Amino acid sequence: DVALMDASVLEPGIGPFDLAVASLVLFFLPDPLTALESWRTAVTAGGRIGLTTFAARDPAWVELDDVFTPFLPRDMLDARTSGSKGPFGSDAGMTALLESAGFVDVVHTPFDVEARFDSPQRWEAFSWSHGQRAMWESIPEDRRPVARQAAFDVLHRIRGEDGEVRLRQQVRVTTARTPA
Repeated sequence: DVALMDASVLEPGIGPFDLAVASLVLFFLPDPLTALESWRTAVTAGGRIGLTTFAARDPAWVELDDVFTPFLPRDMLDARTSGSKGPFGSDAGMTALLESAGFVDVVHTPFDVEARFDSPQRWEAFSWSHGQRAMWESIPEDRRPVARQAAFDVLHRIRGEDGEVRLRQQVRVTTARTPA
């Protein structure tokens, strides 16, 4: 079965499921705690939830985010763009969020992802192909060339001897259970 609905608050009667999974989505929702509480009701007693969120960032990602930050609406300033603020900035914050939503046995496992681009232009094309598009669109069109150049300056500075741009991002996999 496939159901299309708002992830912020699931429709009543959805589930029960033994497992619920959300990859890099929770921090986009306006009220993550309410969403998790809703998701918990859709998971069987003793069932599991698995989430991924961003964790430690490469300093180059921080520099690139700093290009966008002055233009971002307040509601876009999350752990991905502002570092340690909010529950997504640490394992402890994620544990507290999940426990507040009624989950138990919270476990975090980090893993590293390396994004490789053969040029700043390839990074730019990539950045327009996913959620970062909203960051670009937050910049007034007449200011985008300046922001683009600032991002390219960062990317040119961090290029390896082989000319490739490598950006590392740690991703946090968090699992938890509903009480039995």
